[in-house]
Amino acid sequence: MRRTVIGLTAVALSTAALAAPASAAPAGGQNSPEVGPLACTQPSWTSHPQAGGFTTDGTNIRIGPTTECTSVGLGYRSHSVTYHCWRLGAGGTWTHLRDNTTGVQGWVKDSLLVNNGSSYAC
Repeated sequence: MRRTVIGLTAVALSTAALAAPASAAPAGGQNSPEVGPLACTQPSWTSHPQAGGFTTDGTNIRIGPTTECTSVGLGYRSHSVTYHCWRLGAGGTWTHLRDNTTGVQGWVKDSLLVNNGSSYAC
């Protein structure tokens, strides 16, 4: 199942939200776009294992669904990958996955994944 995001609504973060500790839960709830510093606090995900893969070599695997989040590893087309689920993130949908070759888990933008990432929402 492919997902297309036509537009995202801007989410305004209050001063209080920006001052929240790093352990605070992400703003917006499930499947809502996350922006700002809260996007990188390990957003929740669920496991719906599906085989998958990377469409390019050197794909960043990140701690949250935005390119502003830290990369924890790189994925390559030759790697074995398990998709867990997808959610909205910066610029579209992102899939939480495990790179079985390296053991690294994290988020990758669906446009960089075989079959456009997971078919299960988080």
